[in-house]
Amino acid sequence: MTTRFLHWFQSYLADRQQVCCVNGVVSSTKTISCGVPQGSILGPVVFIYVNDMPKCLGYGTARLFADDTNLTFTSCSLPVLQNKMSNDLNEIAAWLNVNKLTLNLLKTDFMLIGSRQRIAALDGNIELSLSNTDVRQVESTKCLGVNIDKNLSREGHL
Repeated sequence: MTTRFLHWFQSYLADRQQVCCVNGVVSSTKTISCGVPQGSILGPVVFIYVNDMPKCLGYGTARLFADDTNLTFTSCSLPVLQNKMSNDLNEIAAWLNVNKLTLNLLKTDFMLIGSRQRIAALDGNIELSLSNTDVRQVESTKCLGVNIDKNLSREGHL
């Protein structure tokens, strides 16, 4: 039974190909050598190989769902917070590279979360970048279908 399952699972991942269509122009077919089929029912289950990614973090806490990862950092000092975030972002980039994965910087952003008073009291800004690309700061984001804003209000849900 185990051998049959292994062969079935290998066939799910082996000999896959893809094409890309941009502005009506279709690329040639390319063989995919790693990764899991995007949008598949088994994709999140198969994507378990990212489960050890949090081990590379020195400061943050990771929350993983398939290929969607959120990191949480805490500090009362913006320079300390920026240092923690920058260090862990570089560690994640190195981990992804070793594991033949990439970070989509167009979908990567950060948000400072706190009460209006605490955020207003912060002096300065956080500037994050990776591979000479700035990571943008946002005031709200959607996480697994839930709108979250920097003050954890319910305004995005009304």
